[in-house]
Amino acid sequence: MSASLAEVFAEAFRDGRIRQGGVAVSDGDTRKLEAMARTAGLQSREPVGLSFENGPNCIAAYGAAALLGAVAAPLPPSMPADQQKALWRGVGCRFAFVGDGLADLGSDRKPVVFPAGVDWILFSSGSTGEPKAIAASLDQFRWNSQKTVEILGLRSNALHLGSMSQCYTNGLFNSFMLPLLTDGSCELGPVVNGLAVRRFIQLVRDFSPQVLWVNPTVIQLLMSAADVSLFANVEHIVSCTAPLPQSVAIEFEDKFKHKVLQSYGLSETLITTLERPSSDVRTQYSAGVPVGGKGDLSLAPDGRMVVHNGAVTKGYITVADGVVTMTLPEGKPGEEFIAQDLAEIADDGRVIIAGRLGQVLNVGGHKLGVERLEAALQSHRNVDAAVVVPLPDKRFGERIAALVEVSSAVDKSELAQICVDRYGSFARPAELFFVEAIPVTANGKIDRQKAAALVSQLSGQG
Repeated sequence: MSASLAEVFAEAFRDGRIRQGGVAVSDGDTRKLEAMARTAGLQSREPVGLSFENGPNCIAAYGAAALLGAVAAPLPPSMPADQQKALWRGVGCRFAFVGDGLADLGSDRKPVVFPAGVDWILFSSGSTGEPKAIAASLDQFRWNSQKTVEILGLRSNALHLGSMSQCYTNGLFNSFMLPLLTDGSCELGPVVNGLAVRRFIQLVRDFSPQVLWVNPTVIQLLMSAADVSLFANVEHIVSCTAPLPQSVAIEFEDKFKHKVLQSYGLSETLITTLERPSSDVRTQYSAGVPVGGKGDLSLAPDGRMVVHNGAVTKGYITVADGVVTMTLPEGKPGEEFIAQDLAEIADDGRVIIAGRLGQVLNVGGHKLGVERLEAALQSHRNVDAAVVVPLPDKRFGERIAALVEVSSAVDKSELAQICVDRYGSFARPAELFFVEAIPVTANGKIDRQKAAALVSQLSGQG
């Protein structure tokens, strides 16, 4: 019989498999939080908020929720407090683990009870709108963990180091729960951004993890801040959340003599596709093969990905009058999820990501995914990041605008010509704006809402 979530945490603490700074994290703080929550009246199957930076306090709160049989609802500490409170109360939380203990969220309602099989309430990043509450289960995590290890050939006893917030799906799953569910261990690293990349590099040097979990932003930071010696003892570097642009994958491999494995994930399905170690990373926009095999992913008539495997969420959560409902607008909770991501499936079974539905530009009848335009702009040696935003156009329907973050001076006409050379004259950006930093969410993904607002302001339409 598979271990429960409480047993997974208890075993990990006992065996010293959760580490910070190379030192095993104990369950002492977990027991204190558990006792505090019991005294406050937190009940089994009741949701409880959680908000900490990566580290022992974050793990203690997850552990306490597991031992209580409660449902942890993590949110990043970078999120405004009033937004946190609204999201927590929206799913029935009366309390939240924050700061030094347990905060009362000011609700006198009766406890909301979640059904068995919901172990976490994970919120989407909200990069294209209000974060959605998603029901996640240990069974989902366990199934996906085992498939990931099999496909990528990860050692079962490997030390994993992550770079994303454990208050989001990717940080919680890839570099924390995945190793614990596959007999590995985890080093609690910081959320990597421009300020923390040096600390992340030092952790790699000090503790020689076998597996690094990164995202495209972290890859870019490492290319500018690391040297080839950093990866001498690293066995696998896995990029998750989005496929790397072809140019970035090639540049990284050429510079560091280390292949970056592709991992494409959704909050609703965890890891969906993986690029096998033997595959050619130079395949443009390949996200690899479906984690459960060809039969676990198909395409809807409009080209959207349809995922049907053991990692599909039980649904988006709504709570009304104390009643929990889990639904998906399209698909079947726990069985099938129809994503907003457009894809193609190659003859060899690889999935090619074309972009998100609604993030495909239509310029005078020519269609082009914004992510491909962004990759074209980022192929310039002096461009650190780029985000493309459509603007309305009376003549062509839409025109292309972009925010560009550069390391040194770049001629706008040179950037525009790169897009034209790759995709034709219709792909020429109408407006390019140089900015100090591209807006991103707490887990390093482009914040497209803020980017669109900034483009609107800079173009004089805001």
